[in-house]
Amino acid sequence: MNAPIMELPVGDVVDSPSNRKVVNRFAQLAETAATDAARRLALLYELPEQFETETRLDRLLQTMLEHLVAVIPEATHGALLLRDNESNELLLKAYVSSNGPAVNQVFVRRALSEGKGFIWQGGEEDDGSNNMAGMYVPLLWQGEALGVICLNNPNRDAIFTAEDVQLLSAVAHCAALAIANHQLQKDVRLKTKLLERV
Repeated sequence: MNAPIMELPVGDVVDSPSNRKVVNRFAQLAETAATDAARRLALLYELPEQFETETRLDRLLQTMLEHLVAVIPEATHGALLLRDNESNELLLKAYVSSNGPAVNQVFVRRALSEGKGFIWQGGEEDDGSNNMAGMYVPLLWQGEALGVICLNNPNRDAIFTAEDVQLLSAVAHCAALAIANHQLQKDVRLKTKLLERV
C-alpha cells in the first residue's frame, strides 16, 4: 500500500522563509542585471549626442572614458592613448584615476598588433610587470589602429567579462570614428587656409 502523499499549497512552499530568501536574492540579481544592461545601452545611445554637442576632441574622449568606468562594474581606472600622426608615438589623451594613469605598454602593443581586444587577468604568467586585472582594446578605423583604450582594476582578482570587452569594443569603434572625423575636419580647415593664401 502506498504512503499518502502530503500536498502543500504552492503559496506555502514559495512563502517559506528559506525559499523567500532565495526568491528575493534572484529578484535582486535580476534587478541589478537589468540596471547594468540599461546603463550600458544608455552609454551607447548617448555617444552620438556627445559627438554633436562636444566640439573638443579631448573633452569628448575624457567623457567617454568616464562613462565607461562608471558602467563597467570592475573598472576603477582607465586610459586612452592616441597615435601621433607625425611622431607615430602613443600619447595619453584621457585617463580616469586618482593617482595617475596605469598603462602597461606590453599590453598596449599587443592590442595594436593583434587588432582586437582582450582581457588580462592579473597574476597570469607574462613578463611579471602587471598584477592588475584589465582590458585593452584598439581604436580601429578602416583597418588602421589609431590608439588604445584600457580599463583596469588594481585588484588582480577583479573579473572582467566578455560582455565588458564587447561594450568596450563598441565604444572604441565610436571613439575611432570621432577621432577620424576630427582629423578629417582639421585637414579640411588646413587645406582651406592654404587655398585662401593662393
